[in-house]
Amino acid sequence: VLIPQTLAIVASSIGASFLLQRIGCYKAIVLTGLALVVIGIALLAFIGSTPTVWDVVWRIIVLGFGIGMTLPLFNIIIQNAVPYEQVGTATASTQFFQQIGQSLGAAIFGVILATILTAQITANVEPAIARLPVQAQHSIDINQLKNGTTGTQSGSDSSATVLKNSGEAGKQVQDAVRLSFAHSITSIYFYSIFLAV
Repeated sequence: VLIPQTLAIVASSIGASFLLQRIGCYKAIVLTGLALVVIGIALLAFIGSTPTVWDVVWRIIVLGFGIGMTLPLFNIIIQNAVPYEQVGTATASTQFFQQIGQSLGAAIFGVILATILTAQITANVEPAIARLPVQAQHSIDINQLKNGTTGTQSGSDSSATVLKNSGEAGKQVQDAVRLSFAHSITSIYFYSIFLAV
């Protein structure tokens, strides 16, 4: 799913550099790229709980085009904004702060994702598990469901097998897990819209 985003980033960064050489003004290119980033993130934030792979891919491509048009030009903007003797320092500082931002962003959004997912599991999955037969309830490891795996705490059957053999109630648990993950992930994109703006 992420390969199309990478290809879009590469294609749009090359296209943006050619466009910059022709028009000589990076402001319009960067603003267009940032607009595509906001649109791409918004499309991902409001994707719904049952998207197909293609629903995700075309939205990711929009985001990738925006990122590709924007990030490489930031270096040019910074290099043009400082005196010649400070170009190296400015470029290195830009990369340094981008890496810090990526690390902090991953940590902060990881905490937000875990918090929202825990709340969603409590609200959606636990009531669905309570509708299963008692023996099946004890075979489900909620922590493994949160991690996206389906094992057991101590039994020989996996949670996936237990849910599959539990009929409609098992399907409701699986749907509740999907809904919880979908809501948690799209919430991250929703909060990202504000950063992109």
